[in-house]
Amino acid sequence: MHSRNRYFPMVTYNDAGPELRALYDDIMAHFNVDFVLNYFKAQGANLELLKGNWGKIKSVLFSGTVPRLIKEEIIFRISKQENCRYCMYVHSKIIEALQAKIQLLKDSDAREAVMLTSKEEAAITLMTKLAADGSADIQSYCDQLIALDFTPEQVPELLAVVDLSSMLIMQANTSGIAIDEELLHVLKL
Repeated sequence: MHSRNRYFPMVTYNDAGPELRALYDDIMAHFNVDFVLNYFKAQGANLELLKGNWGKIKSVLFSGTVPRLIKEEIIFRISKQENCRYCMYVHSKIIEALQAKIQLLKDSDAREAVMLTSKEEAAITLMTKLAADGSADIQSYCDQLIALDFTPEQVPELLAVVDLSSMLIMQANTSGIAIDEELLHVLKL
């Protein structure tokens, strides 16, 4: 298994040293999976880079008060807009797993879809638009998020998801990583 870019050699869990394995363990624990995503394996040859990128991913996706489903939807839609097949696929699978978990927690009918509110949908659309708007009036986007009932603390969280999306897409496209075989099976977050 390799990436299509020689500057991003894939480092598997078995080939990783103790420090990299510990980082991989943290990543797998946070995503609740028993494998290392190719995105992270493609950065495994540069431990400091991976540490920094994982720190950013962890703080944006796994902390704060904006629901993770909203964050993942933003990343998915920006990935689709930017035509990043790897990110689209990974984040669509994460969204499916999150929706299944939410249904289970709500004890809802398995056929009933987990729906976002109209304000959440509007915020996702707004953040997707921001990602494409190179000359954006950021204050206007922030004001619109406040009008959608997001708090002043949540606005920077949402902007951070847009920034994170850019990083994920650039690295996935540059490294030329293939979709993980393990993602062909259902994730259980």
